[in-house]
Amino acid sequence: MNQNAGDLSGGDAPTTTEPTDLLAITVLNREAVREDAITVLRSIADNPDAMPDEKENALTQIARIMDDMEAEANIETLALAKGIPQCVAVISGDQCSVIVDTTEISEAELAQIVEIVYQQSGITPSGTRVILNTVPEEEEEQA
Repeated sequence: MNQNAGDLSGGDAPTTTEPTDLLAITVLNREAVREDAITVLRSIADNPDAMPDEKENALTQIARIMDDMEAEANIETLALAKGIPQCVAVISGDQCSVIVDTTEISEAELAQIVEIVYQQSGITPSGTRVILNTVPEEEEEQA
């Protein structure tokens, strides 16, 4: 059985997302946010006037961001290797959103994505959202 396009959060009914080049926009936004956060955290860690616990906290947060980046890359690569269309994973705390470049996804593919997310990040199925591109490519090109 195929799921319709949209958000498949925890198996709930789909919702829609804005089309365009959603994956590229997501990657750019993800990189910009991470870059800004790492810059701020590094300035704290490198500040000679910062308290030792502030420096340690900044370094811990940097390490967490790096771990999330590695998990996101692994999720994207493993999903593609399993035959799932191109996707982008975004981890934020104990939540992961996976945006898939398709308008339909089978229940088996959905289960594979959720499993990959759990294996790579430890994020549970209830913390995983799968979001589908809601407009076929032909319609995007005409817009």
